[in-house]
Amino acid sequence: MHIDRLIVDKTAVDKLAAARNFSGALVRSFGQVIFTDKLSAGLLCIVAVGLAAPHLLLGAILGAVSSLLAAALLRYEKADLFAGLYGYNGVLIGLAVPTFFQLSIGPILLLVTAASLSSPLLRLLIRGPLPPYTAPFILLSWLLFGIADFYSMAPAATAGNYDVLTVPWLDAAANGVGQVFFLANPWSGLCLMLALLISGRQLLLWSLAASLSGYFLAQSLALADPAVIGLYGYNPVLAALALAIRFPGKPLLIISGILLAQLLMLLIQNWLAVPLTAPFVVAAWLFFLITQLIESRRQSSRQQLAGE
Repeated sequence: MHIDRLIVDKTAVDKLAAARNFSGALVRSFGQVIFTDKLSAGLLCIVAVGLAAPHLLLGAILGAVSSLLAAALLRYEKADLFAGLYGYNGVLIGLAVPTFFQLSIGPILLLVTAASLSSPLLRLLIRGPLPPYTAPFILLSWLLFGIADFYSMAPAATAGNYDVLTVPWLDAAANGVGQVFFLANPWSGLCLMLALLISGRQLLLWSLAASLSGYFLAQSLALADPAVIGLYGYNPVLAALALAIRFPGKPLLIISGILLAQLLMLLIQNWLAVPLTAPFVVAAWLFFLITQLIESRRQSSRQQLAGE
Protein backbone atom coordinates (compact mmCIF):
# COMPACT_ATOMS: atom_id res chain seq x y z
CA MET A 1 0.00 0.00 0.00
CA HIS A 2 2.79 2.39 0.94
CA ILE A 3 4.68 1.39 -2.21
CA ASP A 4 1.62 2.10 -4.35
CA ARG A 5 1.28 5.52 -2.77
CA LEU A 6 4.94 6.28 -3.41
CA ILE A 7 4.50 5.32 -7.06
CA VAL A 8 1.42 7.55 -7.36
CA ASP A 9 3.22 10.45 -5.64
CA LYS A 10 6.26 10.05 -7.91
CA THR A 11 4.04 9.98 -10.97
CA ALA A 12 2.26 13.13 -9.83
CA VAL A 13 5.61 14.86 -9.23
CA ASP A 14 6.84 13.83 -12.68
CA LYS A 15 3.68 15.15 -14.31
CA LEU A 16 3.98 18.42 -12.39
CA ALA A 17 7.61 18.80 -13.44
CA ALA A 18 6.72 18.05 -17.07
CA ALA A 19 3.92 20.64 -16.98
CA ARG A 20 6.28 23.20 -15.43
CA ASN A 21 8.94 22.52 -18.06
CA PHE A 22 6.44 22.75 -20.89
CA SER A 23 4.94 26.00 -19.59
CA GLY A 24 8.45 27.40 -19.26
CA ALA A 25 9.19 26.37 -22.85
CA LEU A 26 5.99 28.08 -23.95
CA VAL A 27 6.96 31.36 -22.27
CA ARG A 28 10.53 31.18 -23.55
CA SER A 29 9.23 30.59 -27.09
CA PHE A 30 7.91 34.16 -27.05
CA GLY A 31 11.24 35.47 -25.80
CA GLN A 32 13.18 33.58 -28.49
CA VAL A 33 11.49 35.77 -31.10
CA ILE A 34 13.79 38.55 -29.83
CA PHE A 35 16.72 36.18 -29.15
CA THR A 36 16.35 35.68 -25.41
CA ASP A 37 15.58 32.64 -23.29
CA LYS A 38 15.00 34.61 -20.10
CA LEU A 39 11.67 33.69 -18.55
CA SER A 40 10.91 37.27 -17.44
CA ALA A 41 11.56 38.59 -20.93
CA GLY A 42 9.24 35.95 -22.39
CA LEU A 43 6.50 36.94 -19.97
CA LEU A 44 6.86 40.59 -21.01
CA CYS A 45 6.51 39.54 -24.65
CA ILE A 46 3.27 37.74 -23.77
CA VAL A 47 2.03 40.83 -21.95
CA ALA A 48 2.92 42.98 -24.96
CA VAL A 49 0.88 40.81 -27.33
CA GLY A 50 -2.07 40.50 -24.96
CA LEU A 51 -2.09 44.24 -24.35
CA ALA A 52 -2.41 45.05 -28.05
CA ALA A 53 -4.42 42.15 -29.44
CA PRO A 54 -5.77 39.31 -27.26
CA HIS A 55 -6.85 37.35 -30.34
CA LEU A 56 -3.26 37.41 -31.61
CA LEU A 57 -2.10 36.09 -28.24
CA LEU A 58 -4.47 33.14 -28.55
CA GLY A 59 -3.11 32.41 -32.02
CA ALA A 60 0.49 32.71 -30.81
CA ILE A 61 -0.12 30.34 -27.89
CA LEU A 62 -1.81 27.82 -30.20
CA GLY A 63 1.11 28.05 -32.61
CA ALA A 64 3.71 27.66 -29.87
CA VAL A 65 1.91 24.69 -28.29
CA SER A 66 1.61 22.99 -31.70
CA SER A 67 5.29 23.40 -32.54
CA LEU A 68 6.48 22.40 -29.06
CA LEU A 69 4.26 19.30 -29.01
CA ALA A 70 5.58 18.30 -32.44
CA ALA A 71 9.17 18.63 -31.18
CA ALA A 72 8.32 16.63 -28.05
CA LEU A 73 6.63 13.85 -30.03
CA LEU A 74 9.63 13.70 -32.37
CA ARG A 75 11.90 13.44 -29.30
CA TYR A 76 14.12 16.40 -30.09
CA GLU A 77 16.71 17.55 -27.55
CA LYS A 78 15.02 18.49 -24.30
CA ALA A 79 17.43 21.36 -23.62
CA ASP A 80 16.51 23.04 -26.92
CA LEU A 81 12.84 22.25 -26.42
CA PHE A 82 12.71 23.74 -22.91
CA ALA A 83 14.68 26.81 -24.09
CA GLY A 84 11.86 27.61 -26.52
CA LEU A 85 13.95 27.07 -29.64
CA TYR A 86 11.27 24.85 -31.18
CA GLY A 87 8.48 27.25 -30.27
CA TYR A 88 9.32 30.71 -31.62
CA ASN A 89 8.50 29.91 -35.24
CA GLY A 90 5.17 28.58 -34.03
CA VAL A 91 4.60 31.83 -32.14
CA LEU A 92 5.21 33.86 -35.29
CA ILE A 93 2.95 31.64 -37.41
CA GLY A 94 0.27 31.93 -34.73
CA LEU A 95 0.58 35.71 -34.86
CA ALA A 96 0.56 35.90 -38.65
CA VAL A 97 -2.60 33.87 -39.30
CA PRO A 98 -5.07 36.04 -37.30
CA THR A 99 -3.22 39.15 -38.50
CA PHE A 100 -4.01 38.39 -42.12
CA PHE A 101 -7.12 36.19 -42.01
CA GLN A 102 -10.44 36.02 -40.21
CA LEU A 103 -10.29 33.14 -37.76
CA SER A 104 -12.41 30.17 -38.80
CA ILE A 105 -11.84 26.44 -39.00
CA GLY A 106 -9.76 26.68 -42.20
CA PRO A 107 -7.16 29.23 -41.03
CA ILE A 108 -6.96 27.56 -37.60
CA LEU A 109 -6.18 24.18 -39.19
CA LEU A 110 -3.55 25.82 -41.38
CA LEU A 111 -2.07 27.52 -38.31
CA VAL A 112 -1.77 24.26 -36.36
CA THR A 113 -0.39 22.37 -39.36
CA ALA A 114 2.19 25.01 -40.29
CA ALA A 115 3.28 25.49 -36.68
CA SER A 116 3.69 21.73 -36.23
CA LEU A 117 5.76 21.48 -39.41
CA SER A 118 8.02 24.33 -38.27
CA SER A 119 9.77 22.04 -35.76
CA PRO A 120 11.03 19.37 -38.20
CA LEU A 121 11.87 22.09 -40.71
CA LEU A 122 13.91 23.94 -38.07
CA ARG A 123 15.62 20.67 -37.15
CA LEU A 124 16.55 20.16 -40.80
CA LEU A 125 17.88 23.71 -41.23
CA ILE A 126 19.92 23.56 -38.01
CA ARG A 127 22.10 20.95 -39.69
CA GLY A 128 23.00 23.42 -42.45
CA PRO A 129 25.89 25.90 -42.50
CA LEU A 130 23.78 28.92 -41.51
CA PRO A 131 21.58 29.65 -38.50
CA PRO A 132 17.94 29.08 -39.49
CA TYR A 133 16.51 32.07 -37.59
CA THR A 134 12.92 32.57 -38.75
CA ALA A 135 13.31 30.75 -42.08
CA PRO A 136 10.74 28.04 -41.14
CA PHE A 137 8.21 30.75 -40.29
CA ILE A 138 8.84 32.56 -43.58
CA LEU A 139 8.64 29.50 -45.84
CA LEU A 140 5.61 27.96 -44.15
CA SER A 141 3.77 31.28 -43.97
CA TRP A 142 4.29 31.95 -47.67
CA LEU A 143 2.98 28.45 -48.38
CA LEU A 144 0.06 29.12 -46.06
CA PHE A 145 -0.69 32.42 -47.82
CA GLY A 146 -0.71 30.61 -51.16
CA ILE A 147 -3.18 28.01 -49.89
CA ALA A 148 -5.37 30.70 -48.32
CA ASP A 149 -5.39 32.64 -51.57
CA PHE A 150 -6.29 29.52 -53.55
CA TYR A 151 -9.29 28.89 -51.28
CA SER A 152 -10.19 32.61 -51.09
CA MET A 153 -10.06 32.79 -47.32
CA ALA A 154 -11.48 35.99 -45.88
CA PRO A 155 -8.90 38.62 -44.90
CA ALA A 156 -8.79 39.97 -41.36
CA ALA A 157 -10.56 43.21 -40.56
CA THR A 158 -8.43 46.35 -40.63
CA ALA A 159 -6.94 47.55 -37.36
CA GLY A 160 -8.60 50.29 -35.36
CA ASN A 161 -7.20 53.56 -34.07
CA TYR A 162 -3.52 53.75 -33.23
CA ASP A 163 -2.34 55.25 -29.93
CA VAL A 164 0.46 57.79 -30.35
CA LEU A 165 3.05 58.57 -27.69
CA THR A 166 3.80 62.22 -26.96
CA VAL A 167 7.52 61.73 -27.67
CA PRO A 168 7.84 61.27 -31.47
CA TRP A 169 11.18 59.42 -31.49
CA LEU A 170 10.02 57.03 -28.75
CA ASP A 171 6.78 56.40 -30.62
CA ALA A 172 8.79 55.61 -33.76
CA ALA A 173 11.14 53.29 -31.89
CA ALA A 174 8.24 51.49 -30.17
CA ASN A 175 6.60 51.05 -33.59
CA GLY A 176 9.47 49.15 -35.12
CA VAL A 177 10.05 46.91 -32.12
CA GLY A 178 6.33 46.17 -31.76
CA GLN A 179 6.00 45.10 -35.39
CA VAL A 180 8.40 42.22 -34.68
CA PHE A 181 5.28 40.66 -33.11
CA PHE A 182 2.84 42.17 -35.68
CA LEU A 183 1.80 44.77 -33.10
CA ALA A 184 0.76 48.32 -34.01
CA ASN A 185 0.68 49.54 -30.42
CA PRO A 186 3.40 51.75 -28.86
CA TRP A 187 2.69 50.50 -25.33
CA SER A 188 3.32 46.97 -26.47
CA GLY A 189 6.51 48.19 -28.09
CA LEU A 190 7.61 49.64 -24.76
CA CYS A 191 6.94 46.26 -23.08
CA LEU A 192 9.15 44.60 -25.64
CA MET A 193 11.86 47.21 -25.05
CA LEU A 194 11.78 46.33 -21.37
CA ALA A 195 12.16 42.66 -22.30
CA LEU A 196 15.22 43.58 -24.37
CA LEU A 197 16.64 45.60 -21.47
CA ILE A 198 16.34 42.53 -19.26
CA SER A 199 18.22 40.56 -21.91
CA GLY A 200 21.01 43.13 -22.17
CA ARG A 201 21.41 46.87 -22.42
CA GLN A 202 23.34 46.60 -25.68
CA LEU A 203 20.49 44.70 -27.30
CA LEU A 204 18.04 47.41 -26.29
CA LEU A 205 20.28 50.19 -27.64
CA TRP A 206 20.82 48.43 -30.95
CA SER A 207 17.10 47.73 -31.33
CA LEU A 208 16.34 51.41 -30.71
CA ALA A 209 18.91 52.52 -33.29
CA ALA A 210 17.60 50.01 -35.84
CA SER A 211 13.96 50.93 -35.26
CA LEU A 212 14.71 54.64 -35.61
CA SER A 213 16.58 53.96 -38.84
CA GLY A 214 13.36 52.44 -40.17
CA TYR A 215 11.49 55.53 -39.03
CA PHE A 216 13.85 57.82 -40.95
CA LEU A 217 13.54 55.62 -44.04
CA ALA A 218 9.73 55.83 -43.83
CA GLN A 219 9.98 59.62 -43.43
CA SER A 220 12.11 59.84 -46.54
CA LEU A 221 9.36 57.95 -48.39
CA ALA A 222 6.82 60.53 -47.12
CA LEU A 223 4.89 57.98 -45.04
CA ALA A 224 2.81 59.36 -42.19
CA ASP A 225 0.79 56.47 -40.73
CA PRO A 226 2.58 55.38 -37.51
CA ALA A 227 1.52 51.75 -37.91
CA VAL A 228 2.86 51.67 -41.49
CA ILE A 229 6.08 53.40 -40.41
CA GLY A 230 6.71 50.56 -37.94
CA LEU A 231 6.75 48.08 -40.80
CA TYR A 232 10.05 49.60 -41.94
CA GLY A 233 11.66 49.05 -38.56
CA TYR A 234 11.14 45.43 -37.54
CA ASN A 235 13.53 43.82 -40.03
CA PRO A 236 16.39 46.20 -39.11
CA VAL A 237 15.62 45.49 -35.43
CA LEU A 238 15.91 41.74 -35.92
CA ALA A 239 19.07 42.12 -38.01
CA ALA A 240 20.62 44.32 -35.33
CA LEU A 241 19.79 41.83 -32.57
CA ALA A 242 21.11 38.82 -34.50
CA LEU A 243 24.36 40.52 -35.50
CA ALA A 244 24.92 42.14 -32.09
CA ILE A 245 24.71 38.69 -30.49
CA ARG A 246 26.90 37.00 -33.12
CA PHE A 247 29.42 39.84 -33.57
CA PRO A 248 29.61 41.78 -30.28
CA GLY A 249 31.95 44.74 -30.31
CA LYS A 250 31.73 45.22 -34.09
CA PRO A 251 29.44 48.25 -34.50
CA LEU A 252 30.29 48.91 -38.16
CA LEU A 253 29.25 45.38 -39.09
CA ILE A 254 25.99 45.70 -37.15
CA ILE A 255 25.21 49.08 -38.72
CA SER A 256 25.92 47.63 -42.16
CA GLY A 257 23.50 44.79 -41.39
CA ILE A 258 20.80 47.27 -40.39
CA LEU A 259 21.22 49.19 -43.64
CA LEU A 260 21.26 46.01 -45.71
CA ALA A 261 18.03 44.82 -44.06
CA GLN A 262 16.43 48.14 -45.00
CA LEU A 263 17.61 47.85 -48.59
CA LEU A 264 16.37 44.27 -48.87
CA MET A 265 13.03 45.32 -47.38
CA LEU A 266 12.58 47.84 -50.19
CA LEU A 267 13.63 45.34 -52.85
CA ILE A 268 11.66 42.33 -51.61
CA GLN A 269 8.40 44.22 -51.02
CA ASN A 270 8.39 45.19 -54.71
CA TRP A 271 7.75 41.58 -55.72
CA LEU A 272 6.34 40.07 -52.54
CA ALA A 273 3.23 41.54 -50.96
CA VAL A 274 4.25 40.19 -47.54
CA PRO A 275 8.05 40.03 -47.08
CA LEU A 276 7.69 39.02 -43.41
CA THR A 277 11.17 38.64 -41.86
CA ALA A 278 12.90 37.59 -45.08
CA PRO A 279 14.98 40.83 -45.34
CA PHE A 280 16.43 40.22 -41.88
CA VAL A 281 17.25 36.56 -42.53
CA VAL A 282 18.87 37.24 -45.91
CA ALA A 283 20.90 40.15 -44.49
CA ALA A 284 22.12 38.07 -41.55
CA TRP A 285 22.99 35.14 -43.80
CA LEU A 286 24.96 37.36 -46.17
CA PHE A 287 27.04 38.74 -43.31
CA PHE A 288 27.63 35.26 -41.95
CA LEU A 289 28.83 34.06 -45.34
CA ILE A 290 31.06 37.12 -45.85
CA THR A 291 32.68 36.80 -42.42
CA GLN A 292 33.17 33.04 -42.90
CA LEU A 293 34.81 33.68 -46.27
CA ILE A 294 37.11 36.33 -44.80
CA GLU A 295 38.07 34.08 -41.90
CA SER A 296 38.71 31.17 -44.27
CA ARG A 297 41.05 33.29 -46.38
CA ARG A 298 42.88 34.49 -43.28
CA GLN A 299 43.43 30.92 -42.14
CA SER A 300 44.71 29.98 -45.59
CA SER A 301 47.13 32.91 -45.51
CA ARG A 302 48.40 31.89 -42.06
CA GLN A 303 48.93 28.32 -43.20
CA GLN A 304 50.86 29.49 -46.26
CA LEU A 305 53.07 31.74 -44.12
CA ALA A 306 53.64 28.92 -41.64
CA GLY A 307 54.61 26.60 -44.53
CA GLU A 308 57.19 29.08 -45.78
